[in-house]
Amino acid sequence: MFFKFPVLREGFYPSGDFKRIEMQNWTALLGLEQGVKVRHTTTSWIVHVETLYGRSPGELVTSAKNLADRVAKGLMNKYGCVLGEGKINKRHELGVDDPVARLLNRYFTVSTPKRVIDDSPGKDKGELDHLGRDAAIEYLLMPERVKKLEGQFENVLCDLEKISGSLTKLEKMGCDLGRVAETLGRLVDSDGTQGVSKGSIDGGNTYVS
Repeated sequence: MFFKFPVLREGFYPSGDFKRIEMQNWTALLGLEQGVKVRHTTTSWIVHVETLYGRSPGELVTSAKNLADRVAKGLMNKYGCVLGEGKINKRHELGVDDPVARLLNRYFTVSTPKRVIDDSPGKDKGELDHLGRDAAIEYLLMPERVKKLEGQFENVLCDLEKISGSLTKLEKMGCDLGRVAETLGRLVDSDGTQGVSKGSIDGGNTYVS
């Protein structure tokens, strides 16, 4: 993250202390103050705070602001400039180092409208950029949800085995029914043949009184 301190009164900046970058109609100054990167524009000094670690977002922002204020005070004492109150950049990033994210980051970056797994600069690249309460709860519940899915998957496999066994039985019953039907067909054909043979022996005439 970085903090922007408006210049209320300019000071004197020796050329050896900063790298001068020619921009369109103005010159930017780049350098280090107390080991922190600083940049001078036409209207402000910008203090770039590198990666910090803490226990909460509030603690990190406070630590970064204190560091930026010390750097700004150093610039004023050293170069005679007067700076206004520093304001944090709205696009600053807070994240949580995570071993899973570090592993995934070797292969790809994952992002959603509210969260991202990326390789932002830090001691251990690979972090989860979501700090909302709901997101944290969902992440903590992930192992239990995976375990629950495993149990549901085992139940599905068990049900599939039962269905497969039932289908096998039905197939066998179908074969048995086919054999029964075939046997009944033969019996019917046999009875019909015997009736025809008897009528022929009697001369083909049958009377009912």
